[in-house]
Amino acid sequence: MQADHNPVLKTSIASRGGEDALLTTQEVADLLGVTRRNVNQRIQRGEIKGVKLSTRTTRIALSEYRRYVASLPTA
Repeated sequence: MQADHNPVLKTSIASRGGEDALLTTQEVADLLGVTRRNVNQRIQRGEIKGVKLSTRTTRIALSEYRRYVASLPTA
């Protein structure tokens, strides 16, 4: 599911700067239908580029999330 089709996330993103928004790992996990741990593993493997804000805080740019989703194989 993309952010464009999730009204709650769409409102949240718009209030944080639209296309320049940084998503939490939990938001990305919810969108992908996986766990936050799985998102962190994908960041560690280099599948998703995360922005490290501190030792415990990582964010994913909305544009990076969209790039990642577009790269996934379609069924």
